[in-house]
Amino acid sequence: HPGTSPACCSCPLCSLIACVPVQGPVSLVKVVVTAAEVAAGMFTLHKADIVHGDLSPFNVLLTG
Repeated sequence: HPGTSPACCSCPLCSLIACVPVQGPVSLVKVVVTAAEVAAGMFTLHKADIVHGDLSPFNVLLTG
């Protein structure tokens, strides 16, 4: 639900690095879905010839 807070924090966006320690172990399904979403975003950036910087758990933002 865009605009809602992730389960791990009270802000609308939460970095992956901040969310995982609060939520505890993440299911394999959630890991695969999240990785697929990140990959789709990266594909879209590359297709548009947009250069991105570092991709890390610090700059992967999750929404609720």
